[in-house]
Amino acid sequence: MGTGHKLTGISVARVYSGLNSSDYSLLHQALISHAATLTPVTGKCRITRTGIMINQLRLYTINPDLRDKFLARFEKHAARIMRDKYGFNILAMWLSGESARLRFIYLLSWTDKTAMNNSWAEFMADEEWRTIKKQFWETTPEPVLSIEDIVLEAAGFSSPL
Repeated sequence: MGTGHKLTGISVARVYSGLNSSDYSLLHQALISHAATLTPVTGKCRITRTGIMINQLRLYTINPDLRDKFLARFEKHAARIMRDKYGFNILAMWLSGESARLRFIYLLSWTDKTAMNNSWAEFMADEEWRTIKKQFWETTPEPVLSIEDIVLEAAGFSSPL
């Protein structure tokens, strides 16, 4: 892909330049694994059978010493609240890398950007989630060192996955 192609206003080269080969492989596997849910509309891969029009890739660099605590908190609390209270559709989750570059990666699907933005705002303001994080921080440093967020929209000329 050339650097002139755009994906939600971000050059494709820039999106991929932040991913190492392991991250890229995981993204590729995720997209392929969900190919069965896609239905092209007028030859374009913009809408699926479930009405999903965009995906969101979240990449967290996490402190490797806090890996297990982070994963337990995400599984037991964050994912549950996201899914059950705010309708987050988490398609898949992975770990990538080791030591200083340990990453937790997950792929979400959304009907549109408004739904995505509203759900994130509601989740971040959720009192239960805020209490869980506060209690966690009382005994443990924050495990998330950085977050990368990439919104993916199928290009009009994209083949279905």
